[in-house]
Amino acid sequence: MQLVLRESADPQLRAFATPAYRALPVHIAGDLRIGMQFSGDMATILHTAIKDVCDVIQKMPVNYTRYDDNRQIFEVARGRAIRAQTTLTIDDQLLWSYGSFTLPRHIWLSMMRFSAWLEPAIIWEWQKLMNAYAQSQGRILDAQQMNRAMEWIDPGRTVLRARAQVERLIERNHPVYCIWSGKRLNMNTLDIDHVFPWAAWPNGDLWNLVPANRQVNQHQKRDRLVSAALLDASADRLNAWWHDAYLHSQNRLVPAV
Repeated sequence: MQLVLRESADPQLRAFATPAYRALPVHIAGDLRIGMQFSGDMATILHTAIKDVCDVIQKMPVNYTRYDDNRQIFEVARGRAIRAQTTLTIDDQLLWSYGSFTLPRHIWLSMMRFSAWLEPAIIWEWQKLMNAYAQSQGRILDAQQMNRAMEWIDPGRTVLRARAQVERLIERNHPVYCIWSGKRLNMNTLDIDHVFPWAAWPNGDLWNLVPANRQVNQHQKRDRLVSAALLDASADRLNAWWHDAYLHSQNRLVPAV
């Protein structure tokens, strides 16, 4: 795949979205997980984009978000970034090389407790800011298009990788069981379930996606939180699923451990 860096004539756009950032594939967020490897031009562009994002965070919100006595609220400690290489692996060494971001504990707790109200307010303010930028350029943004762009990743798309792993195991006649009921699954009874329901927490991380019997998932569990007792009873099946799907030496998504 040929990736081309595109320069923008607008200095405001260059500040928020650098050429490397805009050169990333549209659905890159689904691949930014621990253990993922990138190579060639993609590795170089991703490395540059992450460094650019760190620069923007340090120079703009961290610098200008302050208490009323002008003290900075947030702190950034930049690490000794690894040089761009032909192969890039997302692991703890790489992530720490970009540095750390620190915020006061009471702010973090407040953001967690009030996230249901903070998120729509932030999205609304961000849309107002984008409209202001567009108006300064003599443009009008489509409200529906902005709303779609601000939506969480489609939950249907997030389960594709987990489903592919289940199908790979089933095709090899490897037994795969419903995490909740223990029933053996086949292609006709397979569903991918969010352990923590998408309606409660839009989380498409691999650890949150498990194989489930379609009848159990769609008619019994649905959008409910599982009980501690059920999680405990399903522990062996959860561990077996994670091992067989992601930690096995033949699996390419996560390095062997």
